[in-house]
Amino acid sequence: MAECGPGMHSKPAASFCSRCEAGHYCGSNTTTTANMYLNGGSWAAADDDEGRCFNGTYCPEGMARAPDLLRDACPTGHYCPVGTPYPLACPAGTYQPNTGQDELADCLQT
Repeated sequence: MAECGPGMHSKPAASFCSRCEAGHYCGSNTTTTANMYLNGGSWAAADDDEGRCFNGTYCPEGMARAPDLLRDACPTGHYCPVGTPYPLACPAGTYQPNTGQDELADCLQT
């Protein structure tokens, strides 16, 4: 496995690195593709060096650290389930006044 650096991942026998996929974070110098897909995904796993983006946050491609609600919170008017690469807009006729929401049900009828 290649030592890639934060924001990157590689397969075990690979000699090259790829950018961390959107919806995931790669905070280790040695993030494997498998760990990027399997780890993280919940606030209980916030100490994982790599994994799926947490609910209520989003992770763009190349994310080099675990997401947090100060820098990566889903914005108002949107919701972000686990592994979200970008905020999902609430449907027309609904609103969502808070940051860090993670379910379509958080979008309220107007």
